[in-house]
Amino acid sequence: MTPWAKFSRVDLPVVRCTRAQRWLGTPIYWAVQLPLWLSLSVLSDYIASLANRDAFDRDALISALAFAFEMIVGTHLSRLVLLTLWQRRRSARFLLAAAGGCLVLSGTVTALIGNILAWLLVAAPPFSLNALYNALWLFYIGFEYSTIWVACYLGLLLIQSLHEVEAARLSADAATKEAELIALKAQLNPHFLFNSLNTLRSLLPREQKVPREAITTLADLLRAALAVQALPTIPLRQELATVDAYLTLEQLRFEERLRIRRDIAPAVLDCHVPPFTVQGLVENAVKFGISPRSEGGEVCLFATMREGALHLRVTNPGRIAAGSVSTGLGLKNTRARLRHLYGDRAACVLSQPEPDLVAADLSLPCTP
Repeated sequence: MTPWAKFSRVDLPVVRCTRAQRWLGTPIYWAVQLPLWLSLSVLSDYIASLANRDAFDRDALISALAFAFEMIVGTHLSRLVLLTLWQRRRSARFLLAAAGGCLVLSGTVTALIGNILAWLLVAAPPFSLNALYNALWLFYIGFEYSTIWVACYLGLLLIQSLHEVEAARLSADAATKEAELIALKAQLNPHFLFNSLNTLRSLLPREQKVPREAITTLADLLRAALAVQALPTIPLRQELATVDAYLTLEQLRFEERLRIRRDIAPAVLDCHVPPFTVQGLVENAVKFGISPRSEGGEVCLFATMREGALHLRVTNPGRIAAGSVSTGLGLKNTRARLRHLYGDRAACVLSQPEPDLVAADLSLPCTP
């Protein structure tokens, strides 16, 4: 396959803009668009008058302004089409075909508006041979001028989209470096840590089963954290083992106040997830749904496969309140990790499906 064939099949990066910016344009856009067509139209008609040895009078100025208006409308409609398609991540081949259509659109708009203005301003017959000749000439001129305009605009869109991709890459790299730095600062010597935990466990009498079990579970959790800290993703079954260890430790603390319900589809166990993503959601459920309540409650964990994607939900009793002690940092970090790994294909949403039920929904591609 030739380089051009490869490029034509590529989905070009998306250019971000609001609906108002897409339809109305930006101040910078109009600061370029208006002077460009006004000066170009007046200058072209002035040079044509000199070449034909005609006076550049009031009628010539009106004709130049009319042509500027025609080109502004035609190119603005072309911009709307191109920008709308570019935001939908179309291939280069599709956008080039659309650009050809925009040239025809711009030429048609120029011819149509030109004939309407000629009919309104100088009472030219709308259906005559001269009107047809004028329409074809305006179509040709509009098509020719729009070719240069569309080529320049496509180039600007490509530069802008590549700039946004590069900015996103640099931001992700900076976030990764910062995370690595934080991890290095917080890193503990594993031998010292596990030796200390073993020492604490050995100091407890054998009949103290609960404290000994708590230390063992804590060691398992820390061992899991050290084992996966350098991995971008791990199998869900491995993540659920960490969740089970965490819940075992918390049930030693809350006893009958913490009740667990799980419904995990076997098909999703081999799906990969970022380490400690599910554990973080479960930890939030226990911290904000169980801990503040004297009667405790139930934490539910559901996982299923839908349309090739992993859908996971963690629920707990409570309400999403403005006065909560939560900073939301955990959810922000989770969403940032998902965005870095999967882009727009993953999401983490916190919702209130019932008056006394909070749900955290996680969806991401199921990759083995």
